[in-house]
Amino acid sequence: MRIAVACLALLAFAATSFAQMAPLEPPAARVISGWGQFSSAWDLGQPGGNNDGDSFAAYEKAVAPHSPAMISFDVGPDFTIVSGFLNRYRQFAASRGFFIAGVAINFRGLEHDVSIGMRDPDLLVLADGLRDVGRPVLLRIGYEFNNPGALYEPSGYLGAFRHATDVMRKDHLNFAAVWDATASGFSDPHYKKWYPGDDVADWWGLDLFAAADFERPESKAFVDDAGRHRKPVLISATMHGVKSEAEALRWYASFFDFILANPAIKAFSLRPAMRLARWPRVAAYVRQRLADPRFIDAAEAPAMFRPPRDGQ
Repeated sequence: MRIAVACLALLAFAATSFAQMAPLEPPAARVISGWGQFSSAWDLGQPGGNNDGDSFAAYEKAVAPHSPAMISFDVGPDFTIVSGFLNRYRQFAASRGFFIAGVAINFRGLEHDVSIGMRDPDLLVLADGLRDVGRPVLLRIGYEFNNPGALYEPSGYLGAFRHATDVMRKDHLNFAAVWDATASGFSDPHYKKWYPGDDVADWWGLDLFAAADFERPESKAFVDDAGRHRKPVLISATMHGVKSEAEALRWYASFFDFILANPAIKAFSLRPAMRLARWPRVAAYVRQRLADPRFIDAAEAPAMFRPPRDGQ
């Protein structure tokens, strides 16, 4: 009898834990490895966007065989940008095969328009295109809402986040809505005034740049707060202010240590400011860290995240 009761309790715990998992959340103690992001210049085929493709290819070569499972992109609720992005995204997906897409939507200055549905035609085109390509999407809606150089207006942001999430859900897109802050904005400790609610924010996100961002008490507090809300965390990091190989090694050590010290972090998107080939010791160090079995790379992602009967 005791064994039967214990088995039932274990099954109940497992069912509860599974039910609490967010959309696209990987298993316990696993972290999605990612790169990004392709810029709006890439979306529009502008000369500056060519560097994005070169940077991605150089990164993938430097970290081989640990290619990223997630590849990230930037887009806005504007038809020209959305159509340009989808054209290039379809081509990229057809040549790439399966991956998780990290998509960042920037609607700064358009908060009110998005919140009342004036940008729905653009959002619907985006949702349809992403759905039809068939890759799961971590969607950073209104990312870096607390960027001190370009703040979102809180009330408009809340309505825009909730409305955009509703549009994507009604379109049956396989996605998770990510509420994304930047560490540089923690000078205002009241970041929760931008929080749209647990019912619409599937993940939390945090953007990190300078090495000091990994040491900020506020960065740790934000990740811990996400854990209390039972939200997995996506961190997006771009290396800033690094001028030497020794500084780069310290930055990457801080980056990986921050991830592995915080169990709530379940995915990262990394874009080096300098190509790793410039510093062989750094490239070797990053490859070594990515070989950690906790990180999910491109080889493992299809078995874990590809929907059943997905023909892609």
